[in-house]
Amino acid sequence: MPLDELAPGDRLLIRQGDVVPVDGTVASDTAFLDTSALTGESLPVRLARGADAMSGSTNAGDAFDLTAAREAKDSTYAGIVGLVEEAQGLCCIYPLRDSSRESSVVAGMHEQTDTPNLQDQELAGLQ
Repeated sequence: MPLDELAPGDRLLIRQGDVVPVDGTVASDTAFLDTSALTGESLPVRLARGADAMSGSTNAGDAFDLTAAREAKDSTYAGIVGLVEEAQGLCCIYPLRDSSRESSVVAGMHEQTDTPNLQDQELAGLQ
Protein backbone atom coordinates (compact mmCIF):
# COMPACT_ATOMS: atom_id res chain seq x y z
CA MET A 1 0.00 0.00 0.00
CA PRO A 2 1.45 3.41 -0.92
CA LEU A 3 2.37 5.61 2.03
CA ASP A 4 0.03 8.43 0.97
CA GLU A 5 -2.93 6.02 1.12
CA LEU A 6 -2.48 5.22 4.83
CA ALA A 7 -5.22 6.68 6.98
CA PRO A 8 -5.75 7.03 10.73
CA GLY A 9 -7.02 3.74 12.12
CA ASP A 10 -5.20 1.56 9.57
CA ARG A 11 -3.35 -1.35 11.15
CA LEU A 12 0.20 -2.00 9.96
CA LEU A 13 2.69 -4.81 10.50
CA ILE A 14 6.11 -3.35 11.32
CA ARG A 15 8.77 -6.01 10.73
CA GLN A 16 12.18 -6.16 12.41
CA GLY A 17 14.42 -3.51 10.87
CA ASP A 18 11.51 -1.59 9.30
CA VAL A 19 11.19 2.14 9.79
CA VAL A 20 7.84 3.15 11.28
CA PRO A 21 6.14 4.96 8.36
CA VAL A 22 3.51 6.95 10.29
CA ASP A 23 2.90 8.07 13.85
CA GLY A 24 0.73 5.53 15.60
CA THR A 25 -0.12 3.46 18.63
CA VAL A 26 1.45 0.10 19.45
CA ALA A 27 -1.27 -2.54 18.96
CA SER A 28 0.87 -5.53 20.02
CA ASP A 29 1.94 -6.34 23.57
CA THR A 30 5.36 -4.70 23.16
CA ALA A 31 7.63 -3.03 20.63
CA PHE A 32 11.31 -2.17 20.81
CA LEU A 33 12.13 0.92 18.78
CA ASP A 34 15.43 2.56 17.94
CA THR A 35 14.59 6.26 18.16
CA SER A 36 18.20 7.45 17.87
CA ALA A 37 17.61 9.21 14.53
CA LEU A 38 14.85 11.28 16.16
CA THR A 39 15.90 11.75 19.76
CA GLY A 40 19.58 10.82 19.98
CA GLU A 41 18.76 8.07 22.51
CA SER A 42 21.31 5.33 21.84
CA LEU A 43 19.37 2.44 23.42
CA PRO A 44 16.16 0.97 22.01
CA VAL A 45 12.99 2.05 23.80
CA ARG A 46 10.48 -0.55 25.00
CA LEU A 47 6.89 0.46 24.26
CA ALA A 48 3.84 -1.31 25.68
CA ARG A 49 0.45 -1.76 24.03
CA GLY A 50 -1.21 1.63 23.60
CA ALA A 51 2.04 3.62 23.65
CA ASP A 52 2.70 6.23 20.98
CA ALA A 53 5.29 5.32 18.34
CA MET A 54 6.95 8.05 16.26
CA SER A 55 7.40 7.71 12.54
CA GLY A 56 11.07 7.54 11.62
CA SER A 57 11.83 5.11 14.46
CA THR A 58 13.34 1.75 13.50
CA ASN A 59 11.94 -1.53 14.81
CA ALA A 60 14.79 -3.03 16.83
CA GLY A 61 12.80 -6.06 18.05
CA ASP A 62 10.26 -8.56 16.85
CA ALA A 63 7.53 -7.61 14.40
CA PHE A 64 4.63 -5.68 15.95
CA ASP A 65 1.31 -4.19 14.94
CA LEU A 66 0.82 -0.44 14.80
CA THR A 67 -2.43 1.48 14.48
CA ALA A 68 -1.90 4.64 12.44
CA ALA A 69 -2.76 7.82 14.33
CA ARG A 70 -2.47 10.28 11.45
CA GLU A 71 -1.66 10.47 7.77
CA ALA A 72 1.98 10.20 6.71
CA LYS A 73 2.08 13.84 5.58
CA ASP A 74 1.23 14.93 9.15
CA SER A 75 3.67 12.59 10.90
CA THR A 76 6.72 13.36 13.02
CA TYR A 77 9.10 12.22 10.29
CA ALA A 78 7.39 14.33 7.62
CA GLY A 79 7.73 17.34 9.93
CA ILE A 80 11.46 16.71 10.34
CA VAL A 81 11.93 16.29 6.60
CA GLY A 82 10.10 19.60 6.05
CA LEU A 83 12.35 21.38 8.55
CA VAL A 84 15.48 19.96 6.88
CA GLU A 85 14.28 21.03 3.44
CA GLU A 86 13.52 24.51 4.78
CA ALA A 87 16.95 24.71 6.41
CA GLN A 88 18.66 23.60 3.21
CA GLY A 89 16.99 26.47 1.41
CA LEU A 90 18.49 28.86 3.96
CA CYS A 91 22.00 27.43 3.91
CA CYS A 92 22.99 28.63 0.49
CA ILE A 93 25.47 31.46 0.12
CA TYR A 94 24.24 34.34 -2.01
CA PRO A 95 26.85 36.97 -2.87
CA LEU A 96 25.40 40.46 -2.66
CA ARG A 97 27.31 43.29 -4.25
CA ASP A 98 26.97 46.99 -4.70
CA SER A 99 29.46 49.63 -5.74
CA SER A 100 30.72 50.32 -2.20
CA ARG A 101 31.03 46.89 -0.58
CA GLU A 102 30.62 43.11 -0.73
CA SER A 103 28.40 41.06 1.55
CA SER A 104 26.81 37.63 1.69
CA VAL A 105 23.87 35.84 3.22
CA VAL A 106 24.79 32.54 4.87
CA ALA A 107 22.15 30.36 6.58
CA GLY A 108 19.88 33.33 6.93
CA MET A 109 22.59 35.37 8.63
CA HIS A 110 23.90 38.53 7.03
CA GLU A 111 27.57 39.48 7.04
CA GLN A 112 28.76 42.71 5.60
CA THR A 113 31.70 45.01 5.76
CA ASP A 114 29.94 48.32 6.38
CA THR A 115 26.35 49.70 6.48
CA PRO A 116 24.24 47.25 8.55
CA ASN A 117 20.73 48.34 7.50
CA LEU A 118 20.82 47.37 3.80
CA GLN A 119 20.15 43.65 4.38
CA ASP A 120 16.39 43.76 3.82
CA GLN A 121 16.76 45.79 0.62
CA GLU A 122 19.32 43.38 -0.77
CA LEU A 123 17.37 40.25 0.19
CA ALA A 124 14.25 41.69 -1.42
CA GLY A 125 16.21 41.97 -4.65
CA LEU A 126 16.93 38.20 -4.59
CA GLN A 127 13.27 37.20 -4.55
